[in-house]
Amino acid sequence: MNASNKLSFTFAMALNFAIASVCLAAQSDQAELKRLRYELNQLETQVHALETQDTQIKNKIQELIDESAGTGVVYFSMV
Repeated sequence: MNASNKLSFTFAMALNFAIASVCLAAQSDQAELKRLRYELNQLETQVHALETQDTQIKNKIQELIDESAGTGVVYFSMV
């Protein structure tokens, strides 16, 4: 193998390694993107559940306030 062939072979090997590295990085990026989308979906679901719970609590508090609006307490003191 002459010097030119060795150089071509070395270049081809380096190029193959670079292409393989890029492909692996792209696959890794896709997996990371998929994981992040899943986590974002989970967080959105949790936020929605908390917002719903907050609304339910506010509604219950308002119901209790409305129910007790006609209720009063009279205090007599005999001094």
